[in-house]
Amino acid sequence: MKCIRCGKCCNTVILALHNTPLSNDKQELGRWVQYHGLQPVKIFNGKENVLAVKIQSKCEHLETKDGLFYNCKIYDKRPQICKDHWCQEHNMQEFAARVVKELVKEGECIAT
Repeated sequence: MKCIRCGKCCNTVILALHNTPLSNDKQELGRWVQYHGLQPVKIFNGKENVLAVKIQSKCEHLETKDGLFYNCKIYDKRPQICKDHWCQEHNMQEFAARVVKELVKEGECIAT
């Protein structure tokens, strides 16, 4: 997937909270997080949606290029989590195009 260098992924940290399934948040962590001025979100851990917290925090290795685009100053030595990151927000259109292409190749009928 192509990176459009918007920098959003390096300006936000999303942390899962104890792998707590949203359907079983007996400690009401979601409300607690909200009361502390943080944004609760849900993420999929490979099995189910779990509670997470979104924290605005810019990576110290992110630099602005030309005031529009961002570069990683340690790109070649960045952590694996950065290498594995898939930007859902900006890559859904590309992902959808790939799926359509695969369906057309397999002869499936696609209604528009």
